[in-house]
Amino acid sequence: MELSSTAYDQLWRFDMEALPADLIRRGMAIEDPTAEHGLKLTIEDYPFANDAVNYGQYMYGGYFPNRPTIARSNMPTEDANEERFKMFLKKPEAALLRCFPSQVQATTVMVVLDVLSNHSPDEEYIGENVVSPWAEDPVIKAAFERFNGSLKKLEGIIDERNTNLNLKNRVGAGVVPYELLKPFSESGVTGKGVPNSISI
Repeated sequence: MELSSTAYDQLWRFDMEALPADLIRRGMAIEDPTAEHGLKLTIEDYPFANDAVNYGQYMYGGYFPNRPTIARSNMPTEDANEERFKMFLKKPEAALLRCFPSQVQATTVMVVLDVLSNHSPDEEYIGENVVSPWAEDPVIKAAFERFNGSLKKLEGIIDERNTNLNLKNRVGAGVVPYELLKPFSESGVTGKGVPNSISI
């Protein structure tokens, strides 16, 4: 605990973890005073630039041929073994299958991702329901309704962009539609819904 605390003290800065500084630090955006929000994404319409959520991991990392979390062998160009390289050229799918994690490794990671990605049936989502005592104050209730309306508008924008064929990171063959920041969700592994809570 003390070691973690020291590391955070030395390396973690609140002002650098928030947007837009985080995007700039990671090379995902550059400052642009002419842009709507003062910065421009380095990959136009990269939908995952703002995400730091657990509940979407299973959709993207749970199926190992899409995105294996563990590679058990080096790339063929990194190995000095000419016989393996010849085999790679002859039958590349065999080299790919040897690279995948074992069944035990894959199952372990899939279970963890499933747990992290699962919404409970009683999950509360940000902006979904106004808290009872606050609903009695007309100013707070009006502000909540504006916020809720903004979230619904955001959901519409996400849906619209997911059908725009010009946005290659959101739509097309083999591309999972971006839904991580859609505000509301059903229970289970849905890959959407922003919980009104903080998780690991």
